[in-house]
Amino acid sequence: MNLVLFEIQGTTWGVRLKWVDHVITSKDIGFLPNAHPLVAGLINVRGNIVPVIRGAELLLSNDSINKSPRILLLSYKGDSLGLMVDSIMKVVQGVFLGDDESIEPGPYVQGVCTIDTGTKINVLDIHGLFQSLAATGKTIPETVPENHLVKEAT
Repeated sequence: MNLVLFEIQGTTWGVRLKWVDHVITSKDIGFLPNAHPLVAGLINVRGNIVPVIRGAELLLSNDSINKSPRILLLSYKGDSLGLMVDSIMKVVQGVFLGDDESIEPGPYVQGVCTIDTGTKINVLDIHGLFQSLAATGKTIPETVPENHLVKEAT
């Protein structure tokens, strides 16, 4: 399994490469009123409005803010989502182990992978993440007011 490794507050995570559309460097994030508390706001990516989720709050239950985050643009079944992370490390080959007692499970942990260095990495559960946010009904409004749109991603 190919994984994109990313870091949030010193903790390394992995997400399957097939779910990563691309990486966006720090940019303006448009405000989204009445959004789910995990939603940082919206970005405009090639004409598509995409919600951005605060990775530290989602995965570590910590609300600290990185001044220059990276945004992993994730795609799943035709939907897109930006995940704010501190840094993108690299793409590696991993062996999926499933559940592992040595790693503390979290709400969006699919399981554990071992990478080439022998390190065990939590793998983000994309299905659970998208399903959970869709269930709240608070990711993207039906219409976005023009003044809430932000600059185009490069």
